[in-house]
Amino acid sequence: KAADPIKVQPNTRVRLRMANATASRGFLMKFDGMVAFIVAIDSTPSEIFRPRQDAFPFGPGARYDVIFDVPAGTRPTISVDDGQFKQELMQFVPDGEPRPALPAVVALPPHPALPPEIELARAQRFECVFGAPNALRSFDLKRDTPTSLALINKSGAVLSVYLGGQVVRVLHPADDGWEPYWRDSLIMAIGQTVHVALKPLVAGKFFMDALKLNSFTAPERIALNVV
Repeated sequence: KAADPIKVQPNTRVRLRMANATASRGFLMKFDGMVAFIVAIDSTPSEIFRPRQDAFPFGPGARYDVIFDVPAGTRPTISVDDGQFKQELMQFVPDGEPRPALPAVVALPPHPALPPEIELARAQRFECVFGAPNALRSFDLKRDTPTSLALINKSGAVLSVYLGGQVVRVLHPADDGWEPYWRDSLIMAIGQTVHVALKPLVAGKFFMDALKLNSFTAPERIALNVV
């Protein structure tokens, strides 16, 4: 079913903040007929980039801020696809007198409390294993200290992982780089290991909850004690 059209003036610039409020369902969010730029993920400004193939995975709890223009003669649409069905969510239709053309989309100001780099050479390192009954369930992290976590999925299912009160950089598997954004929600494939980096700024007890996608089982919880 097509979404009801949303009429906007030609050359209108749209900023959308989208959130997946489902308990355990993941989707592929798709953009058609537009050039969409991601400017923030999980409520934190990111480097500006266009998603690969104009689509991105949208797990439970994830939030994305997207900016795009609606030129005359276009019909931008946004849809979700979970592998079983595809649903059109929004359809924008240019209508009326064109607005003046706008300058190029630019990145949002970075979060002032987050470091531009994390010194991994002196990081404290931990392995957090999901799906292993005898694995450690609590870790002590030093405040304001670079930290590297290896998140290991041994659950036999695709996991949605949420990090309460913390944001992390996802590290590249083959080098010392990281993705151009901060996350507090992740999707982990079966058997996957994801390395993330953070610099805890606030003392307290925080939790990582791992939930099997498309399941209503209780999440698996790991505590991060920042001291």
